[in-house]
This record gives sequence, structure tokens and C-alpha cells, in this order.
Amino acid sequence: MNRVKSTGKKTKFHVKLTIIALVIFSITLSACPPLEEDPFSNTITVKGELDQVKWMEILIDIHDRGIPVNLDLSACEVPKYDADILKHTFEDGKDYDGSSDNVYNDYIQFDLLPGFPYGKELIRNLILPKAATMIKSATDIDITLITEEEEEKDKSAFRHFTNLRSVTGENIRLIGTLAFFDCKSLEEANFKRAVHIMQYAFYGCTSLRKVEFEVARDVHISAFENCANLERAILPYAGVVSQRAFKNCGRLTEVNFDVATKIGDEAFRDCISLKYARFRADPERRLENAGIHPLQQWIEDNDSPRIFDNDSVVFYNNAFRGCKSLEVLDVRYAWNVYFAAGALADIGEKLELFLFDDDGTKSYGHPQIDMFLGDIEESEKNGGVTLKTITIKAPVVPPDNSDSKIIFESLTPGMTGIKNFINSAYNGDDPEDRDENNEPQNPLVKVTVQRGPAL
Repeated sequence: MNRVKSTGKKTKFHVKLTIIALVIFSITLSACPPLEEDPFSNTITVKGELDQVKWMEILIDIHDRGIPVNLDLSACEVPKYDADILKHTFEDGKDYDGSSDNVYNDYIQFDLLPGFPYGKELIRNLILPKAATMIKSATDIDITLITEEEEEKDKSAFRHFTNLRSVTGENIRLIGTLAFFDCKSLEEANFKRAVHIMQYAFYGCTSLRKVEFEVARDVHISAFENCANLERAILPYAGVVSQRAFKNCGRLTEVNFDVATKIGDEAFRDCISLKYARFRADPERRLENAGIHPLQQWIEDNDSPRIFDNDSVVFYNNAFRGCKSLEVLDVRYAWNVYFAAGALADIGEKLELFLFDDDGTKSYGHPQIDMFLGDIEESEKNGGVTLKTITIKAPVVPPDNSDSKIIFESLTPGMTGIKNFINSAYNGDDPEDRDENNEPQNPLVKVTVQRGPAL
């Protein structure tokens, strides 16, 4: 009898302990922050044929789930002649009909249906089909400028992918116009085989910090403009960096190009953190345009188009204007370098400029005809002069070489070497303002030439 009562008391005691423990556990849980669900743990892998209907079904399914996903389409079979999702195009952007040959007739275009919004905002990471070689263009490929009023932005391939962080296209060779226009969440773009980066392709991708395109040959107009947090750009084989390509990339600190010879208007304008810019191109000297300066207009006809000599490296108008941190511009391997108006305007007070130089057997002394440091009186067109000292380093010329064309007259008729041009255009020609060595006594821009052993 006593045992029963004792057992009953023990049972009640255990129940009380259990209740107390549960209460304490509940209080402890309520005091701790809730566990966060990993938004990248939900991966959807799709295989088989990817046609228009299948793509919309995938997006609707993601929309109905209502949770962030990783989407892997790499193994999808691509309908090569499907005119809705993946298709051939002409070079001018028109649909391919098979009636004639063109340079783009082997591209397989990937179309993400920009007018179909469902589910796209939930895709965090996307792997494109391996069979796709081109991301659809939103505009004609010859577009040069887009304004706020233009409707082309609504045709951007990745419109509605507002939370996309990473995209991979293993075999993508061409990234179409406006492809990732204003994809502000995009942090990684992996396209190892991309050859062409078309106009406005990554415009306004403010979360991009690094871009690396190992085989890209050209970077088109405004391709990375307004990528405000872009810090590094690696494009070793890009031969053309078009106008505004990196304009307003405020955190870009260093650029290296191995073969680029044409740097377009405003290509790096207002890249205020850019310190080092290196261009290692060594174009072969050609004599078919001997005596005609790169970009030089015919004297008899000022309205004629300028002639570009392909054996020169040319920095077009305002190429580095506003790069207030620029310290080093290295073009030491190109036998002739030309700067158009405003190319080095508003860049700071000191610059080291590495240039090729010899005794005139190859180099023309880099003769100039434009106010490339900016206008003495600041203008909207060409900016103003902010440089106070420029050190021209010519590492190809032996120290004892006194025939430097950088210092003396160039071989181009009627044109002086780059140092004499700066002294003439910015520091005045009046003999009374020169010292016994014919150096300006009170220069607006002090020019020093340092020659060193050949590299």
C-alpha cells in the first residue's frame, strides 16, 4: 500500500519536472534568434528537351513553390531550330531562315522569354544549357546609345531575374545586347568561352566585383558601364574596348589588356579609383599609310573621316577623363601611340607614362595633334588640364641614346615628338619663357623624359 502511494508521488514528481523542463526549454528557444533556412539548398535539375512550353512550366512550378532555388539546365537538350527559345540569327539581328550564309549561322540562341515574369525573381543561381552558345540580344547589334525612354530595356534577356546572384554558361560565345541590363544582384558571371560581349550586356550590374573573360575578343559599347562595384576586369585577348565600356566603374583599380589597340571614347571615364592601366599590344608596323597620322584628318577637307592606322594604339576622346587616381599608364610595347582630345583630362596631378622609343628606325616619337591633356580653359567637350607633372618613361631606349624621337622631332611630317607637343601646346612657344636648355621656365605641365635599358 505504501509502495503504491510512494510510486504515485514519484510519478507526479516526474511529471512536474517534465513540465518545468519544457517551460524552461520554451523560454530558452524564445530567447534565441530563429534559425535561418539556407536559401541555396533547394536545387532543381532539369533534363531532356527544353522548348518554350517546358521552360514556362519550369518557371510556373518555381513560382508556385515560392522559395528561392538554384536552377541547373546544363543537361537540357536544345531544339536547335526552335524559333521561340533557341534560334539562329543573322549578323544584323534578324532571324535566320537558312537562305544564305552569315557569320552567326552557327550560334544557338538562348531566349529566356523576357515577357514572362513568373518564378524568375526566385532564381538565385542559374546554369544555362551546355548546348546554348548565345544569349538573346534585346536590340539590333549596331545600337550605340539607349535612353530612359527606350523600350529595348524591357526586352533584356534576364529581365525579372531581380535576385539572380550567379549565372554560368559553359559554351556561351556571344552575350547579347542588354542581356543583364540592371541585374543589380548579379555577383558572378561565368562565361569562359565568351568571345563577344555586346552592347549594354552588363550595364548597371552594381554587385559585380570581378569579371574574367579568358577568350573575349571585343567589349562593345557600354558593356560594363555603371558597374559601380567592379574592382577587377580581366580580358587578356580583347582587341577592342569600345566607347563607354567601363564608364563610371567607380571601384575599378587596375586594368590589363594584352592585345587591345583601340580604346573607345569615354571607355574608362570617371573610373575614379583606377590607378594602373596597362596595354601590352605590340602591333606590327605597316607602311601603307606612312606619313598619315592615326586619326588625322585630311588638311584639305576637315570634314573627311579620320583615318585609323591599324598599327597604332589609339586612345579615343576622353578615354580616361575623370580618372582622378590614375598613376601609371603603360603602353611600352607599341611603336606608336596616339591620344585623342581629352583622353587624359581631369585625371589628377601626376602621371607616369611608359612609351616605346628608339632612334627613329621604328618609332615615330608618338606625335600628337589633339589637346589630349584637356583644354587649357576647361570645356565640356574635352575637359580641363589637371596634370602638373608627367614623367615619360622610355624603357626601350638605351640611356646614352640622344636621338630620342620622344624628345626631338618625329618622323611624321610637320609633327613633333610627344614632349615637344606638350611643351608647345600647353607651355607656350615664346623663346623668352624658355631657359638655356629650351625648357619652359614656368610650365603648366612639367614634362620629364627618363630613358632606361631595353626590356
